[in-house]
Amino acid sequence: MKIMTILGTRPEIIRLSRVIEHLDQLCEHVLVHTGQNFDSSLSDLFFQQLGVRAPDSYLGVRGDTFGEQIGMRRAWALVLGFIGVVVLASGRTGSGAAVWPAALAGATASLCYGFGGNLLKRYLQGVPASAVASATLICASLLVAPVAIATWPHHPVPLTSWVSAALLGVMCTGLAYVLYYRLIHRIGAPRASTVTYIIPLFGVIWAWLLLSEPLTPSMALAGVLILSGVALSQTPKKR
Repeated sequence: MKIMTILGTRPEIIRLSRVIEHLDQLCEHVLVHTGQNFDSSLSDLFFQQLGVRAPDSYLGVRGDTFGEQIGMRRAWALVLGFIGVVVLASGRTGSGAAVWPAALAGATASLCYGFGGNLLKRYLQGVPASAVASATLICASLLVAPVAIATWPHHPVPLTSWVSAALLGVMCTGLAYVLYYRLIHRIGAPRASTVTYIIPLFGVIWAWLLLSEPLTPSMALAGVLILSGVALSQTPKKR
């Protein structure tokens, strides 16, 4: 005898947790999760705490949106962090050069991070973070390979440049992607995406430490706004 159990919300997971266990022992039991929860990471937590096995099928039914609830507090955190990035981009470097072109490129990258994080959460649920990171880097390498070949320098590339490129690829990109994708699975795309706000902030810090570029009051204000926004988005809601 084959029985199929379909669940999709947290109350159903709680009510059916013990029933699922007995059905697995008595018959050929198929467990289907519709994926109606707005916060799938919380749904996974219920499965773990109640000892419910992983579903045989995951439908991912969430309507036309990505199904993530942001809430007023998290929305203000995102706005606060964005204002910090705008303040940081509105200043000038010690040499007087405007940073808007680099800031625009960073904002575009953050937009792509936002889409990518939600798509990953919805369509690649359960895929190991290392596998997703590897696929991302392989695709990126194939896309930039023609440009790299066309602009390859005629003179020999110094060893320090090769070492820097290797560290940038392995540590700052490969390992960072693994941690980022794992963070998306654990806390959701909206909260994980706030880490992109601190990328320009770290750029300023490294420029100050390694290139001796001066810090300005607007940079300090931007740092306070960005860190406040990130901290507010990660602070659990009081009950």
